[in-house]
Amino acid sequence: MADLVTTLTNLYKTDWVILMQLVAKHSNTL
Repeated sequence: MADLVTTLTNLYKTDWVILMQLVAKHSNTL
């Protein structure tokens, strides 16, 4: 169970980083 939580947390962090990068690119192109 702990492994699942860790995996989900890592995925969430990764998705957040990717999302922030996409937003940054979007802001640069506007």
